[in-house]
Amino acid sequence: MFRILSITINKHPLLEGKTFKLTNPDELKTSNYYSIIIGPNGTGKSYLLSYLIEVFNEIALTKSDSYFVTKKKFSLTYLLDKENFEIVADRGMFIFHKNGYKVDIEEISLPSKWLASSVTINDKYPILNYIRTKQIPDYKYLGIRAATNNAFIGKIKINAVSYFIEALKTNKSKSLLSVLSSLELNPEVQIIFIGGPMLKLEKKERRFVVYKNSNKILDPHNAFIKKNKSKPSYRADNYKKYIENYSAIEDVHEFFTLRRSSFEKASKSAMRLNYSVDLKTETGINQLLHDWKVLSIMLDLELLKISDFLITKDKTFNYEQASSGENHLLTSLLGIVSNLEDNSMVIIDEPEISLHPNWQIDYLDILKRIINLHKGVNVVIATHSHFLISSLKDEESRIVSMRRDQETKEIKIEELDFETYGWDPESILYNVFEVATMRNKYFELDLRNLISHISSKSVETTEIRRLIDKLERYIMPNQDDPLRLVIQQSEKYLKNLN
Repeated sequence: MFRILSITINKHPLLEGKTFKLTNPDELKTSNYYSIIIGPNGTGKSYLLSYLIEVFNEIALTKSDSYFVTKKKFSLTYLLDKENFEIVADRGMFIFHKNGYKVDIEEISLPSKWLASSVTINDKYPILNYIRTKQIPDYKYLGIRAATNNAFIGKIKINAVSYFIEALKTNKSKSLLSVLSSLELNPEVQIIFIGGPMLKLEKKERRFVVYKNSNKILDPHNAFIKKNKSKPSYRADNYKKYIENYSAIEDVHEFFTLRRSSFEKASKSAMRLNYSVDLKTETGINQLLHDWKVLSIMLDLELLKISDFLITKDKTFNYEQASSGENHLLTSLLGIVSNLEDNSMVIIDEPEISLHPNWQIDYLDILKRIINLHKGVNVVIATHSHFLISSLKDEESRIVSMRRDQETKEIKIEELDFETYGWDPESILYNVFEVATMRNKYFELDLRNLISHISSKSVETTEIRRLIDKLERYIMPNQDDPLRLVIQQSEKYLKNLN
């Protein structure tokens, strides 16, 4: 079982000095746990998620590189397989404790995976370069950015296909079926590959001709690397992985040769490799997985590209033609399914983006069906959606509220440990998100309760103070707001009592 108990951030422009208690220590019996972060824009929710990822990345990096020096200052405590770990970073050094005793880093255990999921271009998660990816293999970025500040539609489609196939490789057909059925999609999908931009076959008699040997396959890639040697290039780094991997290139050449009829066409778009998979009958899975060993290399080298990822609802359509909600939900859930293991940490930033309220209501139930196929998973979600909150049971979750004090502008952190399961939207908006909509019955009940205490000359000062503190958050800026007068009179009443 993996649980983040708390993290204190001691060096950060927005969150410095803040402690986040992400797990209720009395709630350690459930197999999986949900830590929900709520708060208005600008309070630092996304920065907290990113910081959690960066902390585990740096600990993992320290385990693989003894010369690494951290620039962060924090205190982290977590549980893993009944062991309690505390890690403090300060002045470029780590101090490690296990079950209360100071230990070396070799005795520190980390979650099996830490996954960073997002469907927004503005996520704050780190994207690792090729070297760092090798050093920190347990971190998986599942967002849509291809680099620090950009995203490419083609890359998003490649990711979706890669996630789908990785899930098949790890025998997660049941999870894939759950995702597709939750979106009312059929269990059959098609993946179509065509010739890619770096496939430079020669033409004879108006048709491309497969090379007689493997020597020429990488000629365009070597030329690209030479041309771009003076500047960083993701593509060049990808190509370099195969420059001296002769066996991989021989496998690619053999693949071309065996499928000569598919590649010796008049155009690259006519070079079609069609793979159909039925998850219920497992038809086509073995063939796709067998060929994927070479297909993945050819995609990296851009000898092939994914033309279509076809899914079916009432009719068959391309993944890119799905609604933004379907597209986001399918991509993010496939990413989680394909990478999830027992004792993982899953970080999700604003999953409700582009989702209809019905899907926001269903989101956690869909996610739970995936998560519950594993044990010991701690899911941390930052959200603005009150619909998500009603799917949470008290014993499996903690809600952490972040808000900015109206007077001091300081970020305030509060743990909300109460049952929200099955609450109606108005109740969650008012009691959890602290939003009073017009004619909100819960706001009205609190207001009536306060007025009743004052008019009956109640001496229950603690309850009166609680109601004043709660209601004054909803005073409108204008001076004529009647609530302002009620609060003023209530404050005066309390002062006279004292």
